[in-house]
Amino acid sequence: MPDKIDSGSANTTNDFYDGLLVAVAFVGFMAAGLGLVVFLNDVPHEELYLIAYMHASFVILLTFFHVRGFDRGYSLNLKAVRSQLSKLFSIHLLFLALVLAGYMGIEASRVHFPESWVHEDSRHRSPFVLLLICAFSVVVMAQVLLSRRILQRSVDAERNTMMDELQP
Repeated sequence: MPDKIDSGSANTTNDFYDGLLVAVAFVGFMAAGLGLVVFLNDVPHEELYLIAYMHASFVILLTFFHVRGFDRGYSLNLKAVRSQLSKLFSIHLLFLALVLAGYMGIEASRVHFPESWVHEDSRHRSPFVLLLICAFSVVVMAQVLLSRRILQRSVDAERNTMMDELQP
């Protein structure tokens, strides 16, 4: 009687390596971000540079890597993915401009918020900071979902073209 091949173990191994790759990428992005904080210590408007870096890091991580909650990552080795990079970059610039303009607008209106909204102590974050984090998260997820949809359609179109060529 032939041995049964356990297909689940191969998926478990691939999931482990995918998770390891995401963890290494995440730690690398955060280490580079920490280096950027140290490097930009006395630069005016340093928070704008950090926001731009963190926005790009999260979008790259959630779009191109296999993370939990999404179907799969999109490899730059695929021709369909490479063909969409200019569109994705344009979309990224638009979303980044939206994030930076929103941040500057919220910071400018900070003086109009009540003191209880902007005051932070060592135990609690202010509602103002929580509002910024939530707004940033919504914009990043919107861009990631849009980018992944564009890449999915491109990969599916290429796959359908290849299948049509194979059929007699």
